[in-house]
Amino acid sequence: MDTTIIVVDDESGIKTTLCGILEDAGYEVIGLEKGTEALQMIRERPFNVVICDIRLPDVSGLEILELAKEINPEAAVIMMTGYASLETAVGAVNQGAYAYFVKPVNPDEMKTTIANALKQQRLSLENNRLVESLQRANKLLLEANEGLQSEITGRKQAEELYMTLAESSPVGVYLFQEGKFQFVNPQFQEYTGYSEDELLDMAPYELVYPEDRRQARENAVQMLKGSRRSPYEFRAINKDGEIMWALETVTSIRYNGKRATLGNFMHITERKRMEQEIEEKNMRLDVRNEELQSLTEELMIQRQELIERAGEVERANRLKSEFLANMSHELRTPLNAIIGFSELMLDGIPGKINSEQGQCLRDVLTSSRHLLDLINDVLDLSKIESGKMDLKLENVLLNEVVVSLARIMMPILASRQQRLDVGIEDELMLVYADESKLSQVLLNLVDNASKFSPDGSRLEINAVARGDWCQVSVIDNGTGIKKEDQEKIFEPFSRLDSPLVRERGGTGLGLAVVKQIVERDGGRIWVNSEYGKGSHFIFTLPLANKRHTDPEERNNQ
Repeated sequence: MDTTIIVVDDESGIKTTLCGILEDAGYEVIGLEKGTEALQMIRERPFNVVICDIRLPDVSGLEILELAKEINPEAAVIMMTGYASLETAVGAVNQGAYAYFVKPVNPDEMKTTIANALKQQRLSLENNRLVESLQRANKLLLEANEGLQSEITGRKQAEELYMTLAESSPVGVYLFQEGKFQFVNPQFQEYTGYSEDELLDMAPYELVYPEDRRQARENAVQMLKGSRRSPYEFRAINKDGEIMWALETVTSIRYNGKRATLGNFMHITERKRMEQEIEEKNMRLDVRNEELQSLTEELMIQRQELIERAGEVERANRLKSEFLANMSHELRTPLNAIIGFSELMLDGIPGKINSEQGQCLRDVLTSSRHLLDLINDVLDLSKIESGKMDLKLENVLLNEVVVSLARIMMPILASRQQRLDVGIEDELMLVYADESKLSQVLLNLVDNASKFSPDGSRLEINAVARGDWCQVSVIDNGTGIKKEDQEKIFEPFSRLDSPLVRERGGTGLGLAVVKQIVERDGGRIWVNSEYGKGSHFIFTLPLANKRHTDPEERNNQ
């Protein structure tokens, strides 16, 4: 049987995905986004299944449900809901919907539901055909009986012809009169397991399951009186005591001059078993859809809680950064005074000092400068995190920044017999950056390279163009960084455990500040290092007059 499925959903992504899944399963699928289009399509062409969103912008999904069931009562209408209430979905099922799903729809459950619906349609069609077959057979028997009664003068000939038709019928046929069977055909005997002689000595009610006898009798009486037209079902018991389902029609006739009942009986146990399986599967699906609704609501609540917590964390971080920025600014003023007065006293401006006093002042000055470096780093990091650091972005000649840096670092490098080599691919290379912050980034990286490299070592600064970006490298042959520490070093107050680190000191904030500055303009920074063999720090800057988008090849460098 060819199967046509109409899918109606104004969310194009959901409609396209669902249509693709069903087409792959071998169904003919028509995808629509408007309810008015669905109503027109339902009127114009045959369909087996309609899958429809309850809430459409132009037409209610319940209106589509009503029209679909009116045109094809056997069609399965499956409703979907994303925003509608659970009560609306349950109401749709009460109005004739086969099932409903909560978005997002599970493809396997949808395919199983459609397969069950189509199976139930086939069973219904088979049932209708059986009923029609019963009615045709009954009609033929009645016509034969009436015709023979009027055309054959001999009652014996009429009965023989009628019995011949009944004997060959694929349906169980019996004649009941005065509380007992008067005739049973071979098919009826096969259904019940009793022989003809056994059945002719039995009352019909003995074949009916005790709990169903009252209802079966009421249905038979209604059909004999003409107030019921459709066949009725009941449970029967065969000779072996097995329970089976039967479908039956009865007609009132004249036999041997007396009123009798002509019955047509069909075994439908297998069909009932399949219907029961479908009903149980649908019940399990219904339970699953309650469960899914509950889970969805729970996830929405958790999502809202996470959003609120994330907002609280963000506010707390911002307040923390603002507090540190304000405190760092306030601390620098008295600290600069301490440094200034210590330098004046060491220079002998207020008066001469002895050697012991001079050593104490030098210790104070060294510690004060170290503390100032720490405060400056905290201030920079806090400004970036709180969004208060403004970058003055402009076209900057990279070579000039590097040369200026080399001059600043020269006294420090010379005291340790270290050499700094510079290699820039294009001496006129322009980058788009804040010149002072770029100098700070390079200063921190070169100072680290010098600090954690042995005396007499060689340092390098290299720069090359990569697409729209400039890639700057600072290389040393110092202690190197262990693999497990290479991500930690960019975190605030991160300190490596090595003799040189303990000897040289440091705030643990330099690389964190460098990372924040680089990333503020869309760049990134990373390190390649082998422990004991040096480190290779790389960061990217956008080239001037270029689109400032990270090129794909950056991720492969």
